[in-house]
Amino acid sequence: MNRVFKLKYNSRRKDLVVASELATNAIAHTGTGNSTEKAVSKSSTLLNSTLTTAGLTSLVAAMSLTAQASADPARILDEVVAGDAIIKQVGQITEIATQGNSILNWQKFNIQADEIVKFIQQNSDSAVLNRVIGGQISQILGTLQSNGKVFVVNPAGIVFGKDSVVDVAGLVASTLDITNEDFLNGNYVFNQDKDKAIAQVVSQGMIKVGKDGNLSLIGGQVVNTGILEAKDGTVYLLAGQSITIQDLNNPLISYKVTAQNKAVNLGSIIGKNVAMLGSKVAHGATSASEFADIMSNYATSANQVSIDANGDVVLFAGSTSDEVQSTAQTNAEVTGVREGLVVTNAAINVSNAQGKAGKVTVLGDKIQVEDKTVINATGLEGGEVIIGGDKLGTGTVKLSQNTTIAAEAKVDASAKGQAGTVILWGDQAQVDGTFLATSETSYGGLVETSGKGIHFGDTFDVNTSSQLGSDYFGTWLLDPVYIIVASTTAEAQSIQRSKNWYASGRSYNWSTMENMDNVTLINQNQLNDRLRNNKVDFYGEKGIAIHNVTVNSNAGKFNIFSNNGTAEVNNFTAYLPSASLKIYGKYGMTLTNSTIDVRTFELGTGDGALRNEIKTTEELLKVKFDVANTVIKASGAGNQTIRAQGWGGFNMDNVTIETATTGSLLDIQSNADNNWNKLNLKAYRVTLWEPQTNKEQVSINITGSDLNVTTNLYLQNKKAEFVIKDTNISGGNYSFAHKSILADNVTANTGIIGFTALEDSLEIKNSNVVTKTSTNVISTKQDVIYSNTSFNVGSGSLTMSAGNNVTVSKESFAKVSFNEDASINIHGGNTATIDRLEIKAANINVSGGTVDVKGSTLEADKNLRFDATNELKVADNNLTGNKTVAFTSKNSDVIIKDNNITTQGDLEVESTKNVELAGDKANYYLAPTANVTVKAGEKATVGNFNNTLNSITAEGNDVEFKNNNFTLKQGFTTNLNGTLALDNTTVETAGNVNVAAAKGVTLTNQTSLTGSKVDVTSSADVVVNQSTLVATGSTVDVKGATVSLDRARLSGVDAVNLTATVGNVTAESTVKTNASNLNIHGNQVVLSNSSFTGNDTGYATITSVVEGGVDVINTTIRRYLCSTVPESVEYEKYLGPGLYNFGPAGEAAERSEKETGEKDRDSVGDTTNSNIADKSTYTTGDSLVQHEGKAVGNGLYYWNSGAETENPDVAYKEGYTNGDSLVQHDVKAVGTGIYSFNAGAETE
Repeated sequence: MNRVFKLKYNSRRKDLVVASELATNAIAHTGTGNSTEKAVSKSSTLLNSTLTTAGLTSLVAAMSLTAQASADPARILDEVVAGDAIIKQVGQITEIATQGNSILNWQKFNIQADEIVKFIQQNSDSAVLNRVIGGQISQILGTLQSNGKVFVVNPAGIVFGKDSVVDVAGLVASTLDITNEDFLNGNYVFNQDKDKAIAQVVSQGMIKVGKDGNLSLIGGQVVNTGILEAKDGTVYLLAGQSITIQDLNNPLISYKVTAQNKAVNLGSIIGKNVAMLGSKVAHGATSASEFADIMSNYATSANQVSIDANGDVVLFAGSTSDEVQSTAQTNAEVTGVREGLVVTNAAINVSNAQGKAGKVTVLGDKIQVEDKTVINATGLEGGEVIIGGDKLGTGTVKLSQNTTIAAEAKVDASAKGQAGTVILWGDQAQVDGTFLATSETSYGGLVETSGKGIHFGDTFDVNTSSQLGSDYFGTWLLDPVYIIVASTTAEAQSIQRSKNWYASGRSYNWSTMENMDNVTLINQNQLNDRLRNNKVDFYGEKGIAIHNVTVNSNAGKFNIFSNNGTAEVNNFTAYLPSASLKIYGKYGMTLTNSTIDVRTFELGTGDGALRNEIKTTEELLKVKFDVANTVIKASGAGNQTIRAQGWGGFNMDNVTIETATTGSLLDIQSNADNNWNKLNLKAYRVTLWEPQTNKEQVSINITGSDLNVTTNLYLQNKKAEFVIKDTNISGGNYSFAHKSILADNVTANTGIIGFTALEDSLEIKNSNVVTKTSTNVISTKQDVIYSNTSFNVGSGSLTMSAGNNVTVSKESFAKVSFNEDASINIHGGNTATIDRLEIKAANINVSGGTVDVKGSTLEADKNLRFDATNELKVADNNLTGNKTVAFTSKNSDVIIKDNNITTQGDLEVESTKNVELAGDKANYYLAPTANVTVKAGEKATVGNFNNTLNSITAEGNDVEFKNNNFTLKQGFTTNLNGTLALDNTTVETAGNVNVAAAKGVTLTNQTSLTGSKVDVTSSADVVVNQSTLVATGSTVDVKGATVSLDRARLSGVDAVNLTATVGNVTAESTVKTNASNLNIHGNQVVLSNSSFTGNDTGYATITSVVEGGVDVINTTIRRYLCSTVPESVEYEKYLGPGLYNFGPAGEAAERSEKETGEKDRDSVGDTTNSNIADKSTYTTGDSLVQHEGKAVGNGLYYWNSGAETENPDVAYKEGYTNGDSLVQHDVKAVGTGIYSFNAGAETE
């Protein structure tokens, strides 16, 4: 009959109980048959004892017997703790409808073989907890169905029979209890009292959960021999005392286990994720003694064993501890007894042909991967397999203490595209089997087989190749404490004995090499086999040794590192033309008697952290890199690296290094001493740089070597004393920059070479340096010293620079030569001395603090320059700069004396102090287009020029020209704040002459200034002594506070102007000619023994500031005179007979009888024995007559006397002829004249 139940109140129990829907009360009834009502009693049909594991085993074995009689019901409900439940039974189908998350306590809960039990829930997120409290094992022999989640919790044990079928949204079957609160709150926290016996959850049938559902079997022991399926969820097999699933979707589990907590899969598991956890975990049948009890009962009945997932598979063996631990703990966080064991001996498949494969994680204290194990993480992109630990055993996860891989085991993370990763770790590992991470169309993956000590079996194989070729190969990584690679295993064992490499506190059988933990031995054949299909990385933490090994492969790379030890390589031949080679010992490396021929290499010691890790100098000095009797070649275009960052340095003896491929760089990283003896270097580019961890005193010595670099070699260490001796340098460009430098017997033939001493002196001796472009020899702070050295420079430059002193002399150089477009630069920060040197170059630049150049021949096809911050002294030299010759000093004098200077361009001299460009032996061979510029902050002296130039410019506070003869295309100008002196200097220009000096101008000793207009100006005195001023187009203007002329010659066109702005104008023995006008102005004007004449149209104006200020003594002024004084002063002066004769007329001549004499207020001043013609007021006088071949009389003297004549013929001093006498007619002098114009007659 139909059985429908509902909750009714039981007055005896004073509680709600489940009863038939037809019952009128909830009082329990007894009996059997087809009763439609049945009271449920808590005390009915209880098992009074807990079933042990042995009991459960016997029960399962007997489960093939017929189910209990119907008089013994399969389920007895004790109470509904939470939610609501309606039970309806129709024949063999029982439906239990619940509302919300419900909790049902059962006295017993079984499903008979022919039964179907359905839990009908609100939705797939609803859950019902069936807690069995009666002490009997739950036997699920029939069918369990639900649209929601079903929990079955029975501390006595749970068995799903081999014919059972479970189809629910989610399932938890646990022998560990869960609190009502945790269940209702969705917390998956399960615990068992510590003193209770271990109960099992056994699944032999088919369990399937719905979409996104999870399947959890949790118990003291969990065994699956059937089929478990959660395609979109997670399957959990969890054995422990305490289990918490922290994240159902990503297997993260907290646990507490004992040694007997075992999770075993002998069936098929299908899920998105799979997690197995216990103290002992087994996937597949095993002979391991830890699983003997389970295997004896279940192994024979197991179906095909496998795990199929497309997400994560975790097999985790926890350590025994009283503390709750987690699968996410680091190795350091794991506590308790490390006895967790994982055994795999069946297939695990996380492949994904359409995308990236999943991840397999196998972690425990001990791991055994047995022969039937096949872990498949292949896919379009390879997955990840973790066995025993993380990469390099860093301990971000629990690390295995002992890992064993059987010979027939296989782990595959290959892919069509990018291959995956396989990581294997065991503190001690026995590794055999096959490991694959290959690729068809992309890069191979990573396979790591690491541990403290690893022993490889005979059938071990690893393949990370790619069908694209060796450049796309993946990597096999090995990371033990020590690695020894030798020709044979026996030799490797011998090396191990000699080195005493083993773990402390252990006993060893040296003959069998048993217990040789922490050391991994690789023979030559094994290494070559691995290199055929892999790039290979060996990390020997505390030491690596390679002896008598030859490797030959086209694979991508071979790296062997010791990150906390030394590397010892002897008699090693590496022919890896398509591979990179890295050999590295952090605390030291030796490389001897070896040949390396690879694509790229990285060799050496130390790293940036070394100085912080090693605190004592003694220990740092032990870290060194020694290379001897070795050939190192690299054919690749990338970086080739040598690292020597220990203070023991980098030492090479009889070594050949070839890295000449275009684009390659030999990168030498050394922070200590470098001793390179008999180095044969052929490289494309080389650098040696100085790390920050440099020791305080460093030496770099290169002796007996040949260096050939295609492009650049740069060696730099600011603390190094650098010595290069008996060495040939050739090829490209070289730069050596060190604390100090000594180059002895160096032969160089390069593009550019540079020697720079950064702190101390630089010395080059007995050397021959030839460069195609430039040579730089520099000491930034101290001296540069040369002896018996030849330089030959091509199209660039030779630079010799010293921070202190540089001396370049005839003795310094055997020979110095330059190509036509090369230059030389010589600099001395303190002094730069050039002594008796002969140099010919495109440009020559000499500079320094004090620059002294003497007795030398310097010929520059372009520019010759001398620059000093202090004194610049250049004397007794032959100097040529075809474009420019320039001398400059910023803080001191420039003395350019007695030089032969030649240029087709400009000559420039400049100083903030004094400049002397002179010398009695000086000669200047300058082009007519040249410009000469002399600038001084104080005084400039220019002398001994005899040149036709474009221009000369002199600037300074004071300027002196001495013994010069300038013919200029442009004008001549000075404008000074001080004084100007011209001594025996001739300036002739078509332009203007304008000389001005605020504190005085002196022209002496036959100085001559000729220009279109001549101006001599000063705010102080102007002295013109034995000098000539000629204006060819305009005026001569002389203006000063006083103007003094002595034996001066003045000539102008428009006028001669003499002006004293403060004092007097004095003229002694001065001759003025040509200019039509004469203007003299001064406080007083004194003209003595002089002659001022001009053309016949001008005026003479003489002005004095003071009364009686004009004195004209023995002076002839042939002008219409206009002299001015203040009008209040009246002068009584008389015109004499003849045309304006003052004083005696000279030798007697015939005169007219009539004399005239009237006052002339404009005739101003005393005149003694002087002849002055006054144009404005005159009367007739005696005619000039001939007397004994001379013109005599009281009339006019000299041509250009200013008198008007109707006949322009007048008397002239030179070359005269006879003619008629001048007579008076209508107040004019008329007549043909006895001495025609320009006739040259002498007159008294």
